[in-house]
Amino acid sequence: MELTPEERERIYLEEVERREVNKKLDVEERARAKAAERPQSVTRGLRLLLVATMVANARMAFLRPGGDALRRVLSSDSYLGLLYGAGLAAAILSVGVTGFLWYKKSAGRNWARIASVVLVFIQSAGVIPHLLGGPHGAWMWAPVSVAHLTLAIVASAYLFRSDASAWFRRRRTR
Repeated sequence: MELTPEERERIYLEEVERREVNKKLDVEERARAKAAERPQSVTRGLRLLLVATMVANARMAFLRPGGDALRRVLSSDSYLGLLYGAGLAAAILSVGVTGFLWYKKSAGRNWARIASVVLVFIQSAGVIPHLLGGPHGAWMWAPVSVAHLTLAIVASAYLFRSDASAWFRRRRTR
């Protein structure tokens, strides 16, 4: 069964039209996928927050007072031992809260972005005593505290850029 030239032309035109429609759909799908993907500023901000958290943990782990003083505090039934234990619990809680907020920010939750900024402001007030002098014998305490705070502020700035704000807004409406 042979096709007439008119039928061939009709089939050809239908095929061309179908391809054009598919191209248009592909472009729309790509645009939708691009809008859904995380902007670079959010990715950079989240990475900087992880680095800031690592700097803060390194400060607490490596720049604390000498191990002998720490052993004396932990071995005695003193008020200082209780304070050290509370400080350790606060550090563990801080890492947990930071990890939870990081996870929620990576999922596009705007409230987590705002909560992080509030925590950065609280941390900035806590850096002032470190600038005046950290624990005895830890001369690097102040510069590392400033580096941690600077990283956290820059990361927060990345999270509030226009493309990041638009992404958080879109994620909030879903």
